[in-house]
Amino acid sequence: AFKQNRFNGHGVYVHEDGAVSEGTYVNDSREGFFKLKFTNGERYEGNMANDAKHGQGVLYWPNGDRYDGNFENGRISGFGTLYHADGRRSTGTWRVKPNGQSELVQ
Repeated sequence: AFKQNRFNGHGVYVHEDGAVSEGTYVNDSREGFFKLKFTNGERYEGNMANDAKHGQGVLYWPNGDRYDGNFENGRISGFGTLYHADGRRSTGTWRVKPNGQSELVQ
């Protein structure tokens, strides 16, 4: 729905680059459960807040890897499991390093 020149309510938005966002918008911001499909083959299914991945979610990479766990402000952060396409798993608490990348800390 479109209200006061902003997206509000459940909807599907196809971005100019072909990426697709499906979920609930609040004043143009993605909030709550969303499904995202990116043009690089990545997919995300999970919670969002303030237009960023936040809370529980699953991120899929085109190489077959996937992360199932917590996100904070768009980054992998908190408890979760990285499932590698070759069958390996990395489970524990993740944190965001100063360079913006996430690392397993325990």
